[in-house]
Amino acid sequence: MSFSYLDNKNWRDVTRDERFFCAHLYEHILGNERDFIKWLNKRKLKDLKPKHAPVMKENLPKLLEDTNWEVGYEVCFYRDYNKNIRTIKGTRDYYSPKRTFDLCLFSENTIVIIEAKVHQLFKKKQIDDLKNDLKCLPDIVGKGVAIYSIALASSRYFDDYKTNGRVSLNCFSTRINWLEMHRLYNNDQTLLRAERVYKN
Repeated sequence: MSFSYLDNKNWRDVTRDERFFCAHLYEHILGNERDFIKWLNKRKLKDLKPKHAPVMKENLPKLLEDTNWEVGYEVCFYRDYNKNIRTIKGTRDYYSPKRTFDLCLFSENTIVIIEAKVHQLFKKKQIDDLKNDLKCLPDIVGKGVAIYSIALASSRYFDDYKTNGRVSLNCFSTRINWLEMHRLYNNDQTLLRAERVYKN
């Protein structure tokens, strides 16, 4: 099925909105969270470092696979925690109630934040927000919870970044790319398009 007014394409072949691609990835991970965690352990553990953890980095255990995991999409953490759990101490200078994580994985002792880009670049404001998250979250959820942050973008973005880095990505625990997601999820063509949209 396609539409003449979209030049005989489907909307999924036109959009460049990162939320569309994150929602698509969310549907793959949902119900299969442990498989995604196993993939992270297998493929990325050597690079994966928490920005806050209750253990020394050199003694960092793998992400626990045989535990309950939940994936969230468009997670407006501070707003909803404040409304439904307990009031967060601090002013809006401490946290932004509108701050939203593209994807987030929760377990009893770990939070994994995934920030994604498709055709755009990571901007200084987003990096500053993430740095603030890494300061705020341990105070809110407890210092016994390890916090990881993962950058998700096109492999070409990261290749460009080596020579053309516009903002530092050092606040991320590690990086994964859309091409890896395409391969992980049965050569999903929508995830491949997320890889190719960058600079197109």
